[in-house]
Amino acid sequence: MTNEEMKQKIEDICEELGIQYEWITADDNCANRIQKKVNCANRLQKKVWVNKITDTGDYVVALHEIGHVECDPNEERTTYREKLDAETKAWQWALERNNGNFDAQGWKRLHESLWQYYRSVMDPSHSAHQLLMEAERQNQDIRPRVSSFGAPSSASFHRSKGSGRKR
Repeated sequence: MTNEEMKQKIEDICEELGIQYEWITADDNCANRIQKKVNCANRLQKKVWVNKITDTGDYVVALHEIGHVECDPNEERTTYREKLDAETKAWQWALERNNGNFDAQGWKRLHESLWQYYRSVMDPSHSAHQLLMEAERQNQDIRPRVSSFGAPSSASFHRSKGSGRKR
């Protein structure tokens, strides 16, 4: 899809779901996040603020923000796990809405975003772990962080000469 087609698709999804949207640029402020110029969503207002689409990464992030409007809890998220839960659900929604797949740029954006929340929890049983591992499998350019988490190093299987017990 072209950037214009992706932009139109985001607008169509928002219209379908009754979500207001605002395209932001580096000169705009997002909601009350003064000077950050970031994508964001407000479930209660049913509104998203998203960067203008310049690549597929921007497109999947816009889907992710719509996912927040559709999936976020009504109450404020206060713990790291609650924040990770919300981020994971929004990314899962975006992935499902995009027929279960992103291109390499989309997987990279998912990984960069979700990793920021996952690293505070580091729970391999959390669904974010599987999502991050899938991103690492889908895009070989992503620096593996999750797929190696908890795995023993290859050095732990080999003993150097002279390190064994004397018999």
